Amino acid sequence: MAWNSNDSCTMYNFNSMSPVVKGSSKNGSVVAFKVTSPENQCPVGLNPPTFDNQNATGRLYVNNYPPSFPYYVNYTMYFDNGIWKMSYIHKGQELRKLTKSKDIYARIDGVRYTTCRSNPKTADCRSPKGFKFTGRTISNFNNYKWVSNSSAMATKNDNCLVMVFKGTGSVKIDVRGCPYDTAPLKTQLVFCSRRAWSFPDLHFN
Repeated sequence: MAWNSNDSCTMYNFNSMSPVVKGSSKNGSVVAFKVTSPENQCPVGLNPPTFDNQNATGRLYVNNYPPSFPYYVNYTMYFDNGIWKMSYIHKGQELRKLTKSKDIYARIDGVRYTTCRSNPKTADCRSPKGFKFTGRTISNFNNYKWVSNSSAMATKNDNCLVMVFKGTGSVKIDVRGCPYDTAPLKTQLVFCSRRAWSFPDLHFN
């Protein structure tokens, strides 16, 4: 996303973009989104970049962070009560080249609250309210493609959200064990919603 205000243009990475509130010409700024357009036409209708309020999609190739792990990101933009929101997912085929097995779990942000572990099928426990997020909390699971559903608990230790990479099928979300030693697949990737660590600046004379 690009934001233009006072003759300056600020670029935002896909993974640091918050929901965007719709403004007007009175705000004195312009917001631009990169989306895939059918037949190379600009979005038309209400609330672009969505197409007459239909979801807009896009694809990014990210090769600069970290430099040795290039990957693709597929994303969807949708308009919800005056706010543009974005959901995205890393394409797993490129990521799985880094792992021993092609059929794996990847841990993502979201751990089921203890209060929901005895009965994960209640309405609140099936929603994001039933999970603790380290990063920005999502409002719903509408854009998640589940193996079963958000109340899944095959064993008592299955309380962490994971991405499931299996075969050539599409990536899906499941609730599985938090430790590495998970079943039936192994957890071999972790996606952090915040910076995992940082190094202090070093100065040399």
